[in-house]
Amino acid sequence: MPATDFLCVFGANGAGKTRLLRSIEQCRPEGDVMLVGTETLVDDMLRSLGHCRGLDEWRQCYTTVNTLLLDNFWVLASRPHAAEVICHLIRDRGDAGKLTAVASDLPLTKWIEKNHGIARLLMEGTIIHLT
Repeated sequence: MPATDFLCVFGANGAGKTRLLRSIEQCRPEGDVMLVGTETLVDDMLRSLGHCRGLDEWRQCYTTVNTLLLDNFWVLASRPHAAEVICHLIRDRGDAGKLTAVASDLPLTKWIEKNHGIARLLMEGTIIHLT
């Protein structure tokens, strides 16, 4: 995945990660962008599985939009199975040339300790550190 298709925004609480995502959202054409909390993304995924629809409908919802902005990405640190599915979603979006940006309070060094798959994915993107 080219780095231009994936942005990783890291910073402490209050550093401006969500504000940056909202700025990106405002710069993109309406209907072409979706800003969502990662916990909502996971909840939607679990709801789809609970309704026996599988992940196709869920993936469709999050792959049709050209710009996907995921806030609070750190919630995946304690959800390895959900993290794996979302990694695939982000890679598929990148392969299709669609922008995904994630914001996380958890720094890259902690991702390396907690989830190697997510850490590898994050290192493929353009990394922005906010202080």
